[in-house]
Amino acid sequence: MSAARQVFESITVDRARELILETAPKPTETITLPLAQAVGFVTSCDIAAANPLPTYTNSAMDGYAFRFEDVVGEQEIVLPIVGQSFAGAPCQQTNFEPRTCIEIATGAAMPEAFDTVIPFEKCDIDETARTIRFQTASVKSCANVRYEGEQINQGEVIVSAGTRLTAQHLALLAAAGVSEVVVYPRVRVSLLTTGSELAEPGQPLGRFQTYNSNGVMLETMLKAMNCEVESVSMQDSAEVIAQKIAELLERSDMLLLTGGAGNGKFDLSQTQLNAMGSMQPWSINMRPGRPMRFGQISGKPVFVLPGNPVAAFVSFLEFARGALLQMQGLTEGLWLKQYPARLVNDIKKKPGRAEFMRARIVSFEDGAPVVEPLLNQSSADLVMLTQAEVILCLDHDSDRYAKGSIVPIQYLRDAGL
Repeated sequence: MSAARQVFESITVDRARELILETAPKPTETITLPLAQAVGFVTSCDIAAANPLPTYTNSAMDGYAFRFEDVVGEQEIVLPIVGQSFAGAPCQQTNFEPRTCIEIATGAAMPEAFDTVIPFEKCDIDETARTIRFQTASVKSCANVRYEGEQINQGEVIVSAGTRLTAQHLALLAAAGVSEVVVYPRVRVSLLTTGSELAEPGQPLGRFQTYNSNGVMLETMLKAMNCEVESVSMQDSAEVIAQKIAELLERSDMLLLTGGAGNGKFDLSQTQLNAMGSMQPWSINMRPGRPMRFGQISGKPVFVLPGNPVAAFVSFLEFARGALLQMQGLTEGLWLKQYPARLVNDIKKKPGRAEFMRARIVSFEDGAPVVEPLLNQSSADLVMLTQAEVILCLDHDSDRYAKGSIVPIQYLRDAGL
């Protein structure tokens, strides 16, 4: 006689997220990286500017620098050109007669005597006489000048702790004289895809086999989050998989296992997993992804994602991603932000169950996107998944949503997808 199936407590999406974050560890170790290697890492402390920005007062335009008070009251002015200033080759002259100017390039240092730059396009230039003529109404006092420290003061915090570094952050840090940063290390994730029916892409496909799309999809999503990934695929065998899990967890911070998440006799043994660690005795009343399991083995978070690819995708996005972000050092924005959208049609769903429906944007109305659920919501339909722009987030409470009603959505682009 087969053993009785384990009965799991059914909990909400929000409660599951709370329990997951209580388990997912926050980082404690740090590493120091040069700027060129730091993109995608999360800062462990505030970073201050080593120098002001701009580092010196300079011109924002190619043109001519002059003293504005010299032209006040004039409609048109002619100024002799008495010097030049170029980026990296500033004007050496310091004393200037009134009503004179110098030719100046973008980024070139401004002599202290001058306070305004007029672009060369607004001037009549006489190269022979070395003069410029312009209408004074075409320029305002202090125009086209970037002053030292107007963007950042020396010692000012320019990147806060808990910031994921982008190319823009790194450019700012470099400009402010910072050459290296202290960050949290990459989270090491072991990805184990299971299923006796799986074949790896590029290998011959046997009778009654299918290609391992989950492994490719999840590895790509993990690497896009700047995780260090070790990916392994195995046939179904509780004992062999348990041995492999133990090996993988010795050199990783988190385990993602996909396949065998359900509670059927052909799924990975829940008893085996519980014997290795502590798997939570709950499941999430949701679609797709209800079979997802979560727990700890060797003190490290373990997610058992469903084998159906869309269910694995949604489960990762809605739960595993937030745990990883916390483990990387982020404290805010762990879950995808929700935005209001308007439904293009009626929806009926099972009461008490949350649903994450794949949808596309068909138009905009009063500034809000109008969304349409994709035709097939099967947890195995990858074609529909590629057409999705947003996830339609329907809560546990309601069972009917009328055409035109406002519902929350998540943009896949917010997750870099």
